[in-house]
Amino acid sequence: STTIGSLIDDDYDGAKRNVLLLFLSGTVDAILDFWVLFLFGYAKENIVKGVRIDTFAAMMRQEQAFFDKTNTGELMSRLSSDCGEMAGDLTWFFRFSVEAVVRITGIAVYMIIRSPYLGLCTVGIVPVVGIINKVYGDWLF
Repeated sequence: STTIGSLIDDDYDGAKRNVLLLFLSGTVDAILDFWVLFLFGYAKENIVKGVRIDTFAAMMRQEQAFFDKTNTGELMSRLSSDCGEMAGDLTWFFRFSVEAVVRITGIAVYMIIRSPYLGLCTVGIVPVVGIINKVYGDWLF
């Protein structure tokens, strides 16, 4: 809307500046998104490695009778798919939690900077709506 307002007012330099800022913001967002994906992928692989090592160590501490009554396929499934699936779920949860907190904080700061009254009104109303949604969700289930 600022860019369109600049174009309506024949302020072409202001419109160019706004488009450039939008392009720059998109580029920074893409770079940060790459690093988020890379770092959380790296963290996931480290978690998988640690869980597999711990699971294998726990299996090795079992008595011989444990291996007589437990299928080899079940043990391999624990090491391969179960550990990876659990680590994937953990990293997905942490990634989207961190991303949501950063996004909400950034939007709130932007709104307060652009329009302090409207921003503070929104920041005050959002927790109330969240509490109402939580109470309603608990009531449904």
